[in-house]
Amino acid sequence: MKEYVTYLDGHENVPVHIDSDGKVLSMPPIINSEATKMEIGTKDIFVEITALDENKARIVLNMIIACLGVYNNFTVHSVNVHDGKDVRKYPVLHEEEFICDVD
Repeated sequence: MKEYVTYLDGHENVPVHIDSDGKVLSMPPIINSEATKMEIGTKDIFVEITALDENKARIVLNMIIACLGVYNNFTVHSVNVHDGKDVRKYPVLHEEEFICDVD
């Protein structure tokens, strides 16, 4: 853990994921919790994306959810994300249509 602590230098706020009981689940990019460890037989997973660009994080999260859906039938539950000012609910899943040049 010590080698990653310097990632937080110069940052006033750092991300911490806490469940509804106040238990720390992770403090990215420093450490994850024993409570979130995956092993054979794991049925529930928590997908966490940490990024400096909110739009990129949203895209990556949606891609991971879509990829998991190819292999499993599952239910996606949203979470509230507090950034110190606002609360946002993720994931934001919706169809998006766009035009691209085949070339």
